[in-house]
Amino acid sequence: MSEAPVTVLENGTPAGRAAVRWAAVEATRRRAALRILGTGDDLALARAAHLARGVGAGPLLPERSTGSVGAALRGLAAGSGLLVLPAPVDDRIVERATCDVAVIPERVPTSGRVYVGVPPWAAPAVLTTAVEEAGRRGAELVAVRAWSDRRVDLGVVLPLMLRRWDSAAARATVDLDQALSPYRVAYPDLVIRAMVVRDDAAALLTLLSDEAEVMVLGHSGRGALAEALLGSPLGAVLHAGRCPVLVVPEDGPPRRRVLPRPSTRLARLRT
Repeated sequence: MSEAPVTVLENGTPAGRAAVRWAAVEATRRRAALRILGTGDDLALARAAHLARGVGAGPLLPERSTGSVGAALRGLAAGSGLLVLPAPVDDRIVERATCDVAVIPERVPTSGRVYVGVPPWAAPAVLTTAVEEAGRRGAELVAVRAWSDRRVDLGVVLPLMLRRWDSAAARATVDLDQALSPYRVAYPDLVIRAMVVRDDAAALLTLLSDEAEVMVLGHSGRGALAEALLGSPLGAVLHAGRCPVLVVPEDGPPRRRVLPRPSTRLARLRT
């Protein structure tokens, strides 16, 4: 087991049990140990461990929370490769986590596409994580860019308005294709599609989450909690609870150049 452990919170709810099952499968895909943080008694923790073994989890690290669950999760996240939480989620845990966070609803789709939201300021880590997740699952990856332009208003269809529409859509398409190009070269067997739509990002991604096996989104911890989550595409998709949402912290300022982790195929391609 070379990967950092996957940590899951089991809180005794149907979503908590779904989170344990999802985390166990994910830990197996990553060849990582599974750490289970239980909020109930020893019997509840033993049942969670039994559930994880039933779906093929490898090494288990059961642990019962005796104090603040939030504090325990923040401490465990520092040494985890992935933190898995049942929905509904405390936004503060997602905001402060130093590792990727997956939020799991009560009903989890077993198949579908992997979607990733790619705004112009998305950090490379978001796309890299989405590509790796789609590759582990053997699923198609759809990279989504929602765009808007105040100068475009189809309420008045004029030649100038249509030219502005075409220009804005073309810019968004070219920018997204440039971001995806290195991954298409590095992962030729992975189907990677681009979707560029003039729409509100939160509404579009929430709609697409109905048919997603996993939705990958980024967030920056540099802003205030309300600005980072509430009313944002991330907040909307998280609280809709329609599919597992994988949240990737965006470390540092946005970058235009792709700098993948050394372990990825994209990094090996650049050496």
